[in-house]
Amino acid sequence: MNNLKLSHILVIAVFSTQIFAANLNLTPSSTQTTINVNEGDFLEVDATTLPEAVKEAVKKDYKNSKISKAFVNKEGVYKLMLSHEGKESIVYANTKGEWLEL
Repeated sequence: MNNLKLSHILVIAVFSTQIFAANLNLTPSSTQTTINVNEGDFLEVDATTLPEAVKEAVKKDYKNSKISKAFVNKEGVYKLMLSHEGKESIVYANTKGEWLEL
């Protein structure tokens, strides 16, 4: 019974996140790759030091959004906190500027 409740909560959370991103127009136009990473492995970096491909992907796919914070892990996965009209969204990219889904 508890597993059923947990699965309902997870489904609601996933759909809520997707609806939130869609309402912000923060859904990338390019394809995404699914990966598994540990959230604790990310270290904050200065957004100006991001690879050019990552910055260009944000400009292209998340128009009118600003990178408010950036993080990277040892595998070269970038976690980006984007702000758009006062709302925050988190996206992930590799060094080539390809979007990743966790």
